[in-house]
Amino acid sequence: MLISAAALAVAAAIGTLPQLRLVRNLLIAGALMRIVGVLARHYMIFDLYGGGSDAVSYFESGQIVADSFRALDFSVIGSGRWGEREWGTQALRYVTGVVLTFAGPSMRGAFLVFSLAAFAGLVCTILAFRRSNMAASMRQAALLLFFWPTLWFWPSSIGKEAVLLLAVGLVTLGYVGRAERIHWLTMVSGLALAMVIRPHLAGVLAVSICVAEWTSRDWTFRRVAQSIVASAAALWLLTSALDLVGLGGADLDSMQAFVAHTAQQTHQGGSSFERASPAFAVPMAFFNMLCRPFITEANSPMAFVSSLEMMAFWLLVFRHGRRLRSVLQSWRSNRLLRFAIPFALLYILMLGITFQNAGIIARQRALVMPVLLSLVAMVPAARARRAPVKQYRRVWRRPAHEPSLASS
Repeated sequence: MLISAAALAVAAAIGTLPQLRLVRNLLIAGALMRIVGVLARHYMIFDLYGGGSDAVSYFESGQIVADSFRALDFSVIGSGRWGEREWGTQALRYVTGVVLTFAGPSMRGAFLVFSLAAFAGLVCTILAFRRSNMAASMRQAALLLFFWPTLWFWPSSIGKEAVLLLAVGLVTLGYVGRAERIHWLTMVSGLALAMVIRPHLAGVLAVSICVAEWTSRDWTFRRVAQSIVASAAALWLLTSALDLVGLGGADLDSMQAFVAHTAQQTHQGGSSFERASPAFAVPMAFFNMLCRPFITEANSPMAFVSSLEMMAFWLLVFRHGRRLRSVLQSWRSNRLLRFAIPFALLYILMLGITFQNAGIIARQRALVMPVLLSLVAMVPAARARRAPVKQYRRVWRRPAHEPSLASS
């Protein structure tokens, strides 16, 4: 309850900022929606699945870490208690321990902290949207991002999706920056957060930044310097990510074997589907990520809702198709578009090729939905430049006691 009250107070305070005053009420409603999401996720995990979830194991191991931290004993870090690998799942255990150290041993409280972290990432994306689209359709973007089912339900528990949504939001806001300047501290913070949780996502983000910088129309000395630094950072992050996942120095055959092994691991359960042939692997990757599960494949309430969600997404795309085409035609002159398009393409390709399970895809899709929904909400550059100016007509009224000219 205390975390809920604090979250609503912070949302109301942030809504008074000039950048977010336009969506102040949506910020408060979005924070309330995260509370609903926590209750829904808690009900699903314990009442529907009987406590069978990764969030429960994260909570249990996080309590052990939190007990050590409260006793000022930090030897649990790097102790190898849960294995030698310190990134990924292990890093999330440490994050959970930090949360439980301050929030106490409350599972719903921890769920809400992670959900609010994901919400903060969405707020960062909205700020980047405003800076790149001149607030022309900021309210519509906030409405989509704050209340889209995938974005308030799946990250509303202890899990990697919540932390990675924050990381993607920080990278997006940091890259868009201000006046064509990258905010390096914000962007590097997001990349570091992604690196310790999911290194290959950090590599995709770094490559997207590099592509965004080199595809700009306007070139200045600052832009050249930023492009060189971004390219060096992308190369280092990509190399480090491959080393961490065991693909450092691997050839094409090794990478194909890694993809096939990962796909085979996810090919289980009622939501699994057959892998496409190599000739159709790339188009089917986009098809699976952006369309599945089909309504005919929905074998559970969650799959049915996920299917309806993607149908609603494509309905929005077709409804705003003409505007979306105009937006994409000017992608090189918009910083958010230059980053969002390569990130969406690379992320969808990476996950669509490796995953053969519609349930896993529905959860992992949460990381790319903010940029996809931002594309749908964005207005063309020509319309965005026309800032709405409210016209006021000054009307002079004669005092009641003053006689008119005709009477005099």
